[in-house]
Amino acid sequence: MKDTGTPNILRVAAFSDGSEGGNPAGVVIGETLPSEAEMQHLAREVGYSETVFAAPQADGWRVRFFSPEEEVAFCGHATIALGNALTAREGPGLFQLDLNSGRISVETKDDGSATLTSPPTHSAKADPDLLKAALALFELDVTDLDDALPPALANAGNNHLILTLHDRLTLAGMSYDLTKGAELMRGYDLTTISLLWAETPRRFHSRNAFATGGVPEDPATGAAAAALSGYLRDIGWPHDGEINIVQGEDMGARSLLKTEFSTIRGEGIRVSGTTRIIEADATSRKGEHKSPVTILAPIKLAEGKTEADLLAASAVFQRDFVAHEAGVLRRELVRKPDGTYLDIVQFRSHEDYLDVVRKEMDSPVCAMFFSVMDLSDFDPDAEMDVHISLETH
Repeated sequence: MKDTGTPNILRVAAFSDGSEGGNPAGVVIGETLPSEAEMQHLAREVGYSETVFAAPQADGWRVRFFSPEEEVAFCGHATIALGNALTAREGPGLFQLDLNSGRISVETKDDGSATLTSPPTHSAKADPDLLKAALALFELDVTDLDDALPPALANAGNNHLILTLHDRLTLAGMSYDLTKGAELMRGYDLTTISLLWAETPRRFHSRNAFATGGVPEDPATGAAAAALSGYLRDIGWPHDGEINIVQGEDMGARSLLKTEFSTIRGEGIRVSGTTRIIEADATSRKGEHKSPVTILAPIKLAEGKTEADLLAASAVFQRDFVAHEAGVLRRELVRKPDGTYLDIVQFRSHEDYLDVVRKEMDSPVCAMFFSVMDLSDFDPDAEMDVHISLETH
């Protein structure tokens, strides 16, 4: 492709809960696709779990998906985000999309909603060695699992390990080592490991570990929702043709996904959700590219403070401060295997990071959150060193 400058990058949150939450995706539409190296470079610059690239062809659109680390065969939330962008360009309708692995479609309406039809589904019992390794990764035991929904490998375009837990509290406590998670997932060709809790037969709560994408967790995963639905159909789960999934709630990005499907084994799943625009393009007023900034802040508890104090303060901080900051793309409090915590925050840009830091200085909510920490050896420059290594190398 001839170099025509930086492509216009649309940022869209898919499967949003109204004007909040959802999973951000980058969307690039051009007359032709960039080179593979350029698509990988742009996906890394955007910094979201996936960026989708689309170009028109005679009978539809050629589409490819990239995470910051590698190309992905299929991504549900990026497909929904692409539907939003195609609607803005072409008007609502049914769009045929040619992926590396075959053809799917996305149907959109002018109210911001979109429905994709996934690739064919299939599922199988989870490999015993994989199950053992996955339980060890999350520090879980077989007694933590829901006997009604046995562990499974489910596929609707790519592989997802399905682990259903018997209570909501265990799901909320999900934590794992990112490096070990990436090694495990790549070793077994997994896109995500999906931890779930069935509130009712038709309403699930989900957390999707996505270490292969370079992030601990995905706030909304259409491909995993489709894979789960195909698995439920395969085992005869009483779904009545649809299920609803709440995802991202524990990471402060509540997302809503709905799936609809027939009783025909293997048939593609319809996955629906709403979208919201995050940012129209990736350029500043001076025409300079804005890259997301990721901050990793190790947390040390103040003397006399407990893990419960930290979790309670973090929840208030998320609800009363972070959720109201447009410059914050996502935040997650991660419990490491050694029992310590890491606060991971992604900002739209370095300028947004500085703006939020200034506001923190005057916020009583932030003061409350910081009071549970020992900040005696806190080094903000160390955080920025981590940012530089993540975003530019």
